[in-house]
Amino acid sequence: TTPATAGTLSIETYEVLTGFSVAAGKYMVHIKNVGSLIEGGLDVDIDVNGDTVPPGQEYIVEAQFDPANNKFLTTPAITVTNASGAGVWYRVKGS
Repeated sequence: TTPATAGTLSIETYEVLTGFSVAAGKYMVHIKNVGSLIEGGLDVDIDVNGDTVPPGQEYIVEAQFDPANNKFLTTPAITVTNASGAGVWYRVKGS
């Protein structure tokens, strides 16, 4: 097997009141429904890839290491539906 090589890792953080998508291939996606903690946000549910996330709850997806192939199996594409204007905080780690 080829040894792992060093690289750079971007980390981006967002606050939104709308739905959004995150492309596949990230190392971590952390989504939190913060409702009215963001100015203009409402305390309502959001939908993340078909799962309901109520205010105050989180949805986290992380890459898993595949030791047999010495690589990370990165995250799938993520779609957040936020039709009612919940305040959403999210962080993405990846290339």
